[in-house]
Amino acid sequence: VEIADSYLITGSDQCAMQWYQTVLAIPGCESAFPHIAAQAYLGWGNILNKTDDLENAANKIRGALKLSPGRADALFSLAVTLDLHGRKQKALEHLRRIISAPDAPLSVGVDFREAKIKSYLRMERLLYDLNRDEETLTLALQALSAFAHRPEIQNMAGRIYLVNNKPMDALHAFEKSLQLQTLHNVDAY
Repeated sequence: VEIADSYLITGSDQCAMQWYQTVLAIPGCESAFPHIAAQAYLGWGNILNKTDDLENAANKIRGALKLSPGRADALFSLAVTLDLHGRKQKALEHLRRIISAPDAPLSVGVDFREAKIKSYLRMERLLYDLNRDEETLTLALQALSAFAHRPEIQNMAGRIYLVNNKPMDALHAFEKSLQLQTLHNVDAY
């Protein structure tokens, strides 16, 4: 599964998929090593998320969640799949689960903070798509409470404040973002 993940990181999706399938073909893999099998299902699902085979992607990711319930990165990938299917409300539900879940260590590495940050950012877009601008204010405050030290969260708050007609709050958020990261922070500029 580490080989497959490495191929996925380098963009060699076909090689990654072959290794994920190899892992899952090992007799007893799911029962003996459920978190490893879940990683294989998740990787395979993420590859399928890049294609038009979204139903199969959802099934693979659900397979990961069956073996490793509540896994933040799998919930995020399922939310992406649901969003791509046009099921934005259901995607929001999964993203909210990620944000509210406690960090629980697994036998495979999952970056809970990154999953939560990505969830906040995706929720912002989904709420805009659903014309729920006022809810984004609550989202901004929640995200700032958890991750005020992250420039992308400050930028998100700035965008939300602008949409909700709070230009001075937006200005302060963008300034804070630039204090955190001056270089390559095009969104804040």
